[in-house]
Amino acid sequence: MYLYNGNMRNKIIHVIDNIDAGGAQEIVYSLCKYMKDAESTVVVLAGKGNYYEKLSPYADKIIILSKNRYNLLPILIKLFLIIRKNKDGIFNGHLQFSCFLLSVFRMCMNFNLVLSLHAIPQQLPYWYNKIFPVIFKAQHYVVADMIQYEYLLSHNIKKDKISYIPIGTEKVQDVKKAETNIKEELKIPANAVVILNIARMIKAKGQKELLYMMDKLAKSRPELPFHLLIVGSGPEEEALRCLAAELGIWERITFAGRRTDLHNFYSCADWFVMSCSDENMGVVIYEALAYRIPVIAYNCGSVAEVIDSDQKGFLVNPQCANLAKILLEKYPPSKTSLCDSDLCKLTAARMSEDYEKCYLRLM
Repeated sequence: MYLYNGNMRNKIIHVIDNIDAGGAQEIVYSLCKYMKDAESTVVVLAGKGNYYEKLSPYADKIIILSKNRYNLLPILIKLFLIIRKNKDGIFNGHLQFSCFLLSVFRMCMNFNLVLSLHAIPQQLPYWYNKIFPVIFKAQHYVVADMIQYEYLLSHNIKKDKISYIPIGTEKVQDVKKAETNIKEELKIPANAVVILNIARMIKAKGQKELLYMMDKLAKSRPELPFHLLIVGSGPEEEALRCLAAELGIWERITFAGRRTDLHNFYSCADWFVMSCSDENMGVVIYEALAYRIPVIAYNCGSVAEVIDSDQKGFLVNPQCANLAKILLEKYPPSKTSLCDSDLCKLTAARMSEDYEKCYLRLM
């Protein structure tokens, strides 16, 4: 209702680096799906990506500027023409390069611009942080956590230019039942207590600490059937497999690879562990809570804004010993007692309403 103006729908133009799978892409998808009163256009700098088919039913238009991200000149020209043609709309930048280009154009053209920050400062490229104080002054910002909020304030961005909008996901609203018995498919013992981790296999995601955690559990309480299930792929996968064999805990770990049927994995999990020490806020935590799975996460980043009580999970200092301690103390595990009202603030519909209010401030 907010974005309907007389006989015409207000235009929201989302500009994003790519539409491969990821948290920023999921947010754009949700905004297109739930803002039915706005005309939503998604401008993709480069590449069709595997979110194209998912976005198509909800975006009024998807414009891909280039097949190759290195075709910078055509990207710049096409983006400039889109901005000039749609100056009466609101542009929303997502991911680093899109935000950078929009901010540069905003210095020489007058149009409504919102920048959504999807990463905390230490995850941003060095060059991005260096030019930030110079270029990114004249925008309105949407942030998902207090770290980003404080980051903007430290660069003398005024409070009235910042909207705090926590992430929401439709997975909270639409919890799918398992279609496959993952334990049977992956030959995990039926009595196993499954500790689930879903993340790319890169050093920053901390899966190495999870292997040391499993080693500690196996040595201290070998009779307890803990089993680590890692879903994802990445450059660290081979090193993690070698470490599992070296520690002698291979039979207690399953590497499932990259999967799209995540609901089957949530349905079989007893715990969800977030082992990243600099995560701003992974959508996977929201999804785990929707499946009533208790979460163990490091007390850093913005995770504490969601895991704010023992009812949802536990926060520990970044050490594998602390992860193992919680697992042993709370054995046998049980589902959380969260009700639908507890999860309401984590929904994509709530997030979209907050974005609408943010856009309204610019109209």
